[in-house]
Amino acid sequence: MTCIAIWSALKPAARLRSRGLARWLGDIAPHLLPPQTRDLLVAAKDKAVRRRAAERRLTKSMLYIKGWPRMLTDGEADLLAEVRREVSPRLDLRARYLDRTAIHTCYAELLELHASRGGGITDISASRRLLVP
Repeated sequence: MTCIAIWSALKPAARLRSRGLARWLGDIAPHLLPPQTRDLLVAAKDKAVRRRAAERRLTKSMLYIKGWPRMLTDGEADLLAEVRREVSPRLDLRARYLDRTAIHTCYAELLELHASRGGGITDISASRRLLVP
């Protein structure tokens, strides 16, 4: 395989990283990237850093654990709403459940689904419909 063929094969991978899906070429050989792709890579990395920082504000008890879901407190719901409002636009998502009331309503539906399944949510698609943006 020629260098040109290899480079042609690697360019799409670099573009994927700029969208947050792959990272190796942009990390190990950014000088091989066109300036626009490098700029996109820098922006994608910045988005990722900011997203992780926002999500770190969620407490451990708010994360998924066996036996979940449980109703969030008002403070937890406010925090989750704040993080969702901050992260969603950065990821170009049209998130729902952006305030305390909406989050409590969503969690109440999850708890009802949980109870109707005998304490376990087996229909993952139903729970995803409620939680994913």
